[in-house]
Amino acid sequence: PMGLPMGPPMGPSMGPPMYNTLHGGAYQMASMDSASHPGASHLQNVPPPPSGDIGQLQQQMHQLSVNQWGQPIGPVPPAPNASAHAGFAPGAVPGGTDGAAGSKLKSAAMPRPCSMEPRCGAPRDLFRRHSSPPAPPPSSNADYVGVDEGSAIPRFLRMSSSCIATTTALQAKSGIPFGAVLVPFASVEACEPAPPEIDLRSTAGGGPLRCQRCLAYANPGFRFTNGGAKFECNICRMLNDTPSEHMSPIDPVTGARVDSASRPEFRCGSVDYIVGSLDYCGRAPRAASYAFVIDVSSPSVQSGLALAAISAVRFILSNADALL
Repeated sequence: PMGLPMGPPMGPSMGPPMYNTLHGGAYQMASMDSASHPGASHLQNVPPPPSGDIGQLQQQMHQLSVNQWGQPIGPVPPAPNASAHAGFAPGAVPGGTDGAAGSKLKSAAMPRPCSMEPRCGAPRDLFRRHSSPPAPPPSSNADYVGVDEGSAIPRFLRMSSSCIATTTALQAKSGIPFGAVLVPFASVEACEPAPPEIDLRSTAGGGPLRCQRCLAYANPGFRFTNGGAKFECNICRMLNDTPSEHMSPIDPVTGARVDSASRPEFRCGSVDYIVGSLDYCGRAPRAASYAFVIDVSSPSVQSGLALAAISAVRFILSNADALL
């Protein structure tokens, strides 16, 4: 379509104006000579734009660098550098070899995880935390079999560092963050025993044995003294009185509780407590209540959705013991 030509008025030796589409929908005028372009001879009879104030408007638009629609006209942006767009410095080779001078990327120093991991189908390692000599914990993506020998396996508890500083000053000097990742009720492998369950739902049980100051749970690190009447917490070193429901004689030779074989919390690093005492309940334990909400609107009744939902609820209630 014809429009207002851009730029200064064209001379008599120049051909009719042609409009080339640029980026962003802007238009820019380009002149061509009919002698240089064989297909422009038919444009010689194109009437020029109306005279009057058009020439002044053309000059104003050319100064503002806009076209007849008010869209800015600018130079075509250069094509982006492929190497810079990919995140590599100019001259660097993505394959790992050094490119430009002064590059600090050394391909030989880059880690190769595949060389550190066992090949597919290799036997799984057996991880024992208290082995001799002590073995470092397996990596987070390693395929291993953990053995609970009084400390939780890494599936339940993993420290940020396998070497723990003995003093606060040494920890601050090392600059290594110290923390732990806890995963309660983590899934174990098929060949690993599940954590033992300790049923304490009796209200007279008093709940699990815990330190009165730091609230640490009973674990193989608790040390009982005075014939079992007191125990020392291995977390905060507080000496606690042993409740009567957790009293047990002490073996004079080993210093361990006599009932350790029947009390998993004193020989395993991970246990699951089933509690029901008032220490863990705001009220006396009672059966759970269930509420079923059914859409009984006209479309739901007409489509049969309400009847299907009622039938499903009746089936669940009649088979609650097997399903819940």
